[in-house]
Amino acid sequence: MLPEQQIANLAEVLWKKGGGSESGFQKAAKAAYRLSIQLAVQFEFDKTADVLRKSPPDETLPNQLCDRFGLFLKFLCEGATENTDRQKENTDGQKQKMSRPEQLRTLNIDAQIFCGLCYPVHRLKILSLEQFNFIIEKITAYVEWHGLAGYLYRKDLDKKFTDFEHSFRALGHNPFLESLAKGT
Repeated sequence: MLPEQQIANLAEVLWKKGGGSESGFQKAAKAAYRLSIQLAVQFEFDKTADVLRKSPPDETLPNQLCDRFGLFLKFLCEGATENTDRQKENTDGQKQKMSRPEQLRTLNIDAQIFCGLCYPVHRLKILSLEQFNFIIEKITAYVEWHGLAGYLYRKDLDKKFTDFEHSFRALGHNPFLESLAKGT
């Protein structure tokens, strides 16, 4: 059965039988909202994965993706100057907010590259907190499950890393060196 048929069947069951109680409806609404977030994110992931699979590794990616990736690297270098969404503990055990670039820098290199290809920076800045958190939570597993790492290491993207290598060194975060260690 196709996913849209399954969702339609679930909607019909809820309509006919109800949620059983107010809390049942609330739980169903939360689950539906979470699914809507997943579908929005997964659409972007799947679209980008398709482009990567169709682009031979020895050829350059479309200019739009390369430019998007360069702007993403600049965004990662911006540090804590962006809005903060999550908290982290500092050395004193105090909670402090993490900016979106800081959160993205906590991802592994494969997930960072893929995210930079999926989303323009302006979208990363305005995504709902729920969508952004879903990306942070799921992108690494998505890249692994779909075997995308081999499609991410390309000369055109390495050139973008080179452009920002000094900025990453200043942050103590150098995905470029990690990229080189993977053999590109």
